[in-house]
Amino acid sequence: MITEESFVFKRTNLFAHCQILTMNGSELLLNILFSSIGAGYMIYGKKRNRLFFLVDGLVLTIYPYFIKSPLTTSIVGLILTILPFLARRIWGNI
Repeated sequence: MITEESFVFKRTNLFAHCQILTMNGSELLLNILFSSIGAGYMIYGKKRNRLFFLVDGLVLTIYPYFIKSPLTTSIVGLILTILPFLARRIWGNI
């Protein structure tokens, strides 16, 4: 016979087994900083028809979501930020 006690409802966290995107303050700040620089590069690349700036801006906007370490995020972000200017000096007008 089925009784009311046989239907025990347990409160479980539905997301307990999922990895949720969590960021601390420094990761969030770096994400906003490099994404803003990337957005500026994308706008500049689109207005001036410079594919290199457009692609670099897209990469700068997306990459912080895949790198967890703030130090690595900073290093990669600085390299990607300086890259278009170094490429212009080496290869000329890109």
